[in-house]
Amino acid sequence: MLQTPTPVLGRMTRCWHGHCATGAEKGTDARGMYTQNALLRAHAIGDFRPLVHGIARDPAMLIYLDSSTNRKAHPNENFARELMELFCLGEGHYSESDVKELARCFTGWELRRDKFRFNRYQHDTGEKTVLGKTGSFPESEVIDHILNQHAAPEFIAGKLIRYFIADEPQPAEKLVAPIAARLRESTWNVGDAVQHILQSNLFFSPQAIARKIRSPVDLTIGLLRCLEGSTNATQLAVDLRELGQGLFFPPNVKGWDGGRTWINSSTLLGRANVIGRLVHDPKTRFGGGDLETYFGELGAESNEQIVDILLELTVAITVPAAVKSQLVEVVSGAGERNARIAETIHALGTSPEFQIA
Repeated sequence: MLQTPTPVLGRMTRCWHGHCATGAEKGTDARGMYTQNALLRAHAIGDFRPLVHGIARDPAMLIYLDSSTNRKAHPNENFARELMELFCLGEGHYSESDVKELARCFTGWELRRDKFRFNRYQHDTGEKTVLGKTGSFPESEVIDHILNQHAAPEFIAGKLIRYFIADEPQPAEKLVAPIAARLRESTWNVGDAVQHILQSNLFFSPQAIARKIRSPVDLTIGLLRCLEGSTNATQLAVDLRELGQGLFFPPNVKGWDGGRTWINSSTLLGRANVIGRLVHDPKTRFGGGDLETYFGELGAESNEQIVDILLELTVAITVPAAVKSQLVEVVSGAGERNARIAETIHALGTSPEFQIA
């Protein structure tokens, strides 16, 4: 994410990582999580159908949701339930009977030598009725049936709007409908829907500005990318996990709740401390050099200009005059200028304005 020339691809890969959440703590081989991440990345801004088909056969997901032990004598409902509730349709668009019948469709889907294998002897070949359709549902036909439900594009469209526009409230039907229509018309081309969102008037309206709380990843990666920063990625990964967003370690199958859940008295202090550690770490470089040199190359000669550039690059809204004055006071203090700039960024990291995007 720090180095990619296509940040929207990285962002959408992370979106699907939280959407089809899989925790590494249940796996025994890191390659499984790497393989899943590659799957999400390959389809992140492409066709949603192969992403869902792929995640259903993904070894890490099979382990995480116990689908690898799904047998016709004792169908396991975990994956079937999450496929409809969390991945494709949302709550209220399926019944408990649908869950039980869908679980039968995935019997015999197992792992052999850490790879997907279909065990025909453990597969239930009988007729099932899922979401109003009856059949034997060979192979993964049932996944296409789920994606053909009217609720599916609406559910994913709402997810994309919340991801890019605003954490709350739930997007209105008049906002969801055009994006859902794009998904239908493009046969599930996610990139087309994302482009429509990013080019819309809504994206540049007051309904989008400062309506999202920055996740730990957005907070740290966003700051570093704004200032052309590089840092100790291993330590940053540790920091993110301590802030509640350890990549490859979502809290549960729902992924990260996001929004206001990122902020409380404990996490606010932790977020500011991570910003402070990043900017004071000698391994963190800005444009390949230190902060004083970097801001000098941006044309900042006075302390006021340093603060102006910093705010322009990193904050989504205009900060109150009192906050700006405090930042100028920090950068104008005694001591070496590079350290004062770092302390100014640290101080900015404690402000409410820095937490939103």
